[in-house]
Amino acid sequence: MKNALATAGSKVKTWAKGIGSNLMNIKAGFDMLKGAISSIGSIFKKALDAETMTVQFKTLMGSMDDAKQHMEMLKELGATPPFSMEEFAAASRQMMVMSDGALGMRGSLELVGDAAAATGKPIEEVGNAVAKAYAMIRDGQPISRAAN
Repeated sequence: MKNALATAGSKVKTWAKGIGSNLMNIKAGFDMLKGAISSIGSIFKKALDAETMTVQFKTLMGSMDDAKQHMEMLKELGATPPFSMEEFAAASRQMMVMSDGALGMRGSLELVGDAAAATGKPIEEVGNAVAKAYAMIRDGQPISRAAN
């Protein structure tokens, strides 16, 4: 009887150990699946964000072809540190809106990006300040007031 109970107990232990091991493998599999789904979701979100930005620039620029070219230029600028394409896009959008399209293209974005990098300020903040100064000067305000 003692041997039979020991054998049964040993078999139950082995069986429970096997189930525990399988459950850990299943959990690891679900964790991997969760990570993969999260990565795919992130990729789709980036693509959707890029499409949204393109449509916003189409509205500002009047042409989908111009908006697509502008997005390509923003991708090029964003490929070099310290600012991302999204940061350049936000600055470009603000500058275009506040300057009626006079600012926000490659030349002005490069200058604003250099100034932002040199001062350690966010590019959107510097772009907004430059566009505000431009708008004030354009609207007849004194340069001293625009500089403030």
